Amino acid sequence: MKLLSQTLSVLLMALFLQGCQLGQDDDETVETASEVLTADEYDGDISNDNPYDLLLKASDTLVTIKGDVTEMTVQGNDNYITIDSDVAIDEVIIVGNGNILLVEDGIELTITLLSVTGNGNRVTVFDVTTYTESPKDGEADNTLCENSICVTTSG
Repeated sequence: MKLLSQTLSVLLMALFLQGCQLGQDDDETVETASEVLTADEYDGDISNDNPYDLLLKASDTLVTIKGDVTEMTVQGNDNYITIDSDVAIDEVIIVGNGNILLVEDGIELTITLLSVTGNGNRVTVFDVTTYTESPKDGEADNTLCENSICVTTSG
């Protein structure tokens, strides 16, 4: 009888543990990657299979951004940047001058925080939640277009 009781206890314990996944979290966390572009006059795509932060240090580029960008910083000048597949970016910081950031047709991109310290930049997206501008030399001349409505600031 004692052997039967022990066998049933072991069997019940095994069934209980089979239903549990020890050491695993149901919320799978994907680490954010980083992409850095430093090559001036680059003409091509930037993408990553995982969510990624983008740092664009180059100037005079023609870049198409693909994938899930979480944050973007543009330090270079006179870049033409097209967003091809994203619908939301947490933060975009534009430090450089004369950059154009826009979306492909049909992409309804929302930027949570857009911060511009450069001059002569143009950003065309579906929506910006928060926009801050603090030009270095007091002359902004930046243009923000949201859902086909554009506003140009001048310092």
